[in-house]
Amino acid sequence: MKEIESYCPDTDDLEKKNMIKQYLEKYILEYEAFCFEEAWKELNHNLTSTITTLVQGIEETFSKKIGFLPFECRRVKLLKYLEKKKRRIWRKKVSYDCRKKVADGRLRIKGKFVTREQAC
Repeated sequence: MKEIESYCPDTDDLEKKNMIKQYLEKYILEYEAFCFEEAWKELNHNLTSTITTLVQGIEETFSKKIGFLPFECRRVKLLKYLEKKKRRIWRKKVSYDCRKKVADGRLRIKGKFVTREQAC
């Protein structure tokens, strides 16, 4: 509390100096508490208004229709689609081995099947 001592008058009376010091400490603590309380009220007001705005936006979104479907039905369908998309298999799969063997044996140029006459 060096700052408070700088506000104390230069008196030799130690008791008076301590009394002034206690008063200043109490005043500073009350002021800090007041500032904190005001800031808390402002924050609480801002949070309340933000939450209210968010809730209103969510209610508006869920009450809307996208195309002929309500929002919630469309959301369920989209989640189902995305889940199926994750399960897709992207690698090649040979359905018939005999067809694969025939295709491997045929003559190709630039990946296309050609006859022997076309190859010459």
